[in-house]
Amino acid sequence: MKILPLIPFISTMMIVANGKAAVFIQGWKYIVATYICYLVSIVILFIFVSVRCRVSIKELCRMLKQIALTAFVTALAPATMQQTYTVSEKDMHIDSSFTDLWLSLGYNLLSPARTISLVLAVFFVADVSGMSIDIAVLIIMLITVIQMSLASTGTTAGATATLETLKLSTDMVGLFSAFEMFTRNAGTAYDVIYIMLEQLDAARETGNINADEEKTSEG
Repeated sequence: MKILPLIPFISTMMIVANGKAAVFIQGWKYIVATYICYLVSIVILFIFVSVRCRVSIKELCRMLKQIALTAFVTALAPATMQQTYTVSEKDMHIDSSFTDLWLSLGYNLLSPARTISLVLAVFFVADVSGMSIDIAVLIIMLITVIQMSLASTGTTAGATATLETLKLSTDMVGLFSAFEMFTRNAGTAYDVIYIMLEQLDAARETGNINADEEKTSEG
């Protein structure tokens, strides 16, 4: 599920690697493709969790709509933290100790996780395109951008640093950063929804749902 939104990113990197600047400049295609991939990913995830947890999609949407809106408008996952705790405990009836652990880890690992996936995608594209890839460089690059991601968005820190390491045109780096600004809001909303739905599924599997509260709310 995490891979699907990377499809337009990978496609764009292949264009960059092949030097087709004229195509890459048509950034609206990348932006539209990214939004479509996020939407498809969310729909699949909602259906999966709805079936597994026996919660209607309508109810999941009711729980998460305000969180998703806040994440989209601010493009800052931490801005939704208070809302996610409230929804987790009051609406999803997840045990507070489980919520404390899951959400704290989820938010702390969000940026590094995205960074790693994007860096690996760039190196994959470079390898497919025939660029020389050194495993030592890959490891050093991962360590570096993970550190950078703690202070900056994973997409910007990881992708920009990696693009420069691969000695791609600075114009390309600037264009990618500009396009990324238009998809950052959707990416943030997607990440927060993913954390919440994954948490609900995990809580069900491990028995961390407060059954009494759940029955009371259903009644």
